[in-house]
Amino acid sequence: MNLQEFKIHPKIIELVIDDAKIVETYGEPVKFYSFDHISLPKFFAFFQAQSDGNLEKLTDIMRELLLNAEGKPLLAKDESLPIDLFTAVIMKVADHLGKSGTKNSTQKEIGIQQ
Repeated sequence: MNLQEFKIHPKIIELVIDDAKIVETYGEPVKFYSFDHISLPKFFAFFQAQSDGNLEKLTDIMRELLLNAEGKPLLAKDESLPIDLFTAVIMKVADHLGKSGTKNSTQKEIGIQQ
């Protein structure tokens, strides 16, 4: 199999926080947008910032990863989210990125979509 078949281009996806505490507090699930994949340096920087407790770095990375429906940054430099919601967003992004493994490509026959 050719390595070129595994190239990916990040796409914007919707993520939903629907745990009971967030729904109880905010009245409904909270959705936001992010990338389905990020660069390897950003991936490691995200998890390193979490592991080190480097909240400034983590906040900067999250500003790049939190997007609106149009793919634009959700938070300006002087904006933030409530702590409980920001923590839930970080957990949701971490969970999603932790599952961003290899996507197996499948051979397709002409005229058949899989």
